[in-house]
Amino acid sequence: PAVWRGRCLTLAPGADGAEVSGFRFSTHGDALTVQAPGVRVVKCRFRGGDGISGAGGDDLVVSRCDLRSGGRAVDVDASGVTLERTRIAHHDSGPVEIVGDDTVVDRVLLSGSTDDSGFELRGDRVRVERFRTRSTWNHGIVVRGDDCVVRRNVVEGLINDPGIEVDGDRALVEDNVVSGSLRYPGIDVDGQAFTVRGNRVLDSADSFPAIVAGNGAGTGGQAVLADNVVVGSGMHGIEVFGQGVLVTGNRVEDCARTGFMVFGAGHRLERNVVVGAGEHGFRVDAAGVTLVDCVALECETDGFRIVASATGVVLDGCRASGAAACGLHNSGTAAFTGCTFTGCRVDVADDGTLTEGGGNTFTTGGTDSPPVD
Repeated sequence: PAVWRGRCLTLAPGADGAEVSGFRFSTHGDALTVQAPGVRVVKCRFRGGDGISGAGGDDLVVSRCDLRSGGRAVDVDASGVTLERTRIAHHDSGPVEIVGDDTVVDRVLLSGSTDDSGFELRGDRVRVERFRTRSTWNHGIVVRGDDCVVRRNVVEGLINDPGIEVDGDRALVEDNVVSGSLRYPGIDVDGQAFTVRGNRVLDSADSFPAIVAGNGAGTGGQAVLADNVVVGSGMHGIEVFGQGVLVTGNRVEDCARTGFMVFGAGHRLERNVVVGAGEHGFRVDAAGVTLVDCVALECETDGFRIVASATGVVLDGCRASGAAACGLHNSGTAAFTGCTFTGCRVDVADDGTLTEGGGNTFTTGGTDSPPVD
C-alpha cells in the first residue's frame, strides 16, 4: 500500500464521493480529515496520531480498516456514518466519538483503550451490532439519542463505567453479552419505552447492579425488561426504577446482595427467578407493584422483602424456598394469594399490614399454617 507520512490529508467540500483505499497513514497528528459527503475509506491502516476526524462529511463509510495507537481513532460530526469490519487498538483517548443521526457500527473490534469512553455515539437512530471490545479502561458502548438499536455485541473486561450505557427513548438493547465489568453496571438504560431483552451479564461489579433500567417519569409507552440473565454479580442483580416497567422472564444467579431491587411505582414483575442471593431475592421499595409467579431460592436473608413505604404491593403465585430468614417479610401493606413458602426460617413475617388472600401454602415447622412474627 501507499504510505502517507506527511501532514493531515483533508478531503474538503467538493471532494464528494471520494474513495481513499489501501493507504497506510503514519503521522503524529491528525491523519485524515473528512469534510465532504459520501467519502469511503477502505482497507487503510492508521499508525501514530489521531485517525479519521472532521465535520460535515455525511454518509462517510469506514470499512475494513485498522487503526492503532495514538489519540482518537474516529472523531466525526456527521450523519449517516458507517463504521464496519474495522479493528481499533491501543488508543490513549476515547477511541470513537461520532455525533450525528443514523450512525451504523457493525462488526468492529476494540481492544486496549486506556482512557475515556470506548464508543460514544450521540444522535438518533444509531445502530450498533456485532461489536466486540475487550480489556478497555472505561465504557464499552455509549449511545445518547432516541430510537437506537444495540444488538448482539460482546463487551469484556472493563475497568470503569458501564459496559453498555443508553440514554434515550425507545431503545432496543438485546442479545448482548457483558462480562467482567469491575465497578459499574454491565447494562445501564434510561429512557421511555425501552426494550432490554435477552442479554447476559456475567461476573459484574461489586459497586453497582449488573443491570439498571428505568424510564424516569414513566410516560411515553411501555418499557420492558425481559429474558435477561445475570450470573455472578458482586452487588445486586437487576435494578428497575421509574414507573410501570414490565419485568418478565429474567433470571439472577449468585449475586452478592439482592436479586431484584425495585424502585419507583406501578411495575409488574412476572416469572422472574433468583437463585442464591446474598441478601433478598426481591426487595420492593416501590408502591403499586405486582409480582406474579416469581421465585426466590436459597437466599441468605428474605425471599421477598416489602419495605414500609411500598404500599399496594400484590404477590400472586410467588414462591420462596430455603430463605435463611423469611419467605416473605412484609413491612408494608402487601397482599398475597396462591403463594408457596417452603423450608424458610419463617414463612411470613408481618410487621406491616399484610392480607393473606387464600390459597397459600406454608410448610415451615411441618404444618400448613403461616408462622407470623
